[in-house]
Amino acid sequence: MEELPCPQRIPFDSGVAFSLGIVLGSGWNSIKGFRENPSRRWYGVKKMVRQNAPRLGGNFAAWGTLFSISECTLVGIRGTDDSINRIISGAVTSSLLAIRHGRGAMIRGAIIGGTLLGLIEGVTFAATRALSVDPSLYESEEQKEQYEQELKRREAQMKAQAALEKAKLASESLQPSSSPSPSSSSSQSF
Repeated sequence: MEELPCPQRIPFDSGVAFSLGIVLGSGWNSIKGFRENPSRRWYGVKKMVRQNAPRLGGNFAAWGTLFSISECTLVGIRGTDDSINRIISGAVTSSLLAIRHGRGAMIRGAIIGGTLLGLIEGVTFAATRALSVDPSLYESEEQKEQYEQELKRREAQMKAQAALEKAKLASESLQPSSSPSPSSSSSQSF
């Protein structure tokens, strides 16, 4: 799926993050409610999901919204949409979410958020490179140009070789055959 352009990306990412938080929160709190109420298990599941899943969904939505806003801001400032933007956005988002707890918590949050997003981007890059059949996905622009020039050179070489073979076949068909005729051959007795 193609990513939306930056202004439209913010509400989309916020909604996806909220939905992810609701689903994960429902799953986690279902297990927790099932284990904490052995006599009335389904009551415990329903109670825990109702209390905690929307809160977790809201927390995920806040994180997703801040992340998307900071990423779009960096795309606007830098003019490129790459993994560096996402890593910096993760650090900024984690730092902003810890702003109420002071400067130390903001620094720790920025380090943790940037590190986690760096790991995610690294795994994504490695998986893309390992599973890609098209080498142009992970090559630099210079390497892409060299690759395209090599393909053009090989194509031109194949065309020239095919034209040479065609001309050779045409010249062979125009020449008279040089094989001896049966009447001119002398009979040999053994």
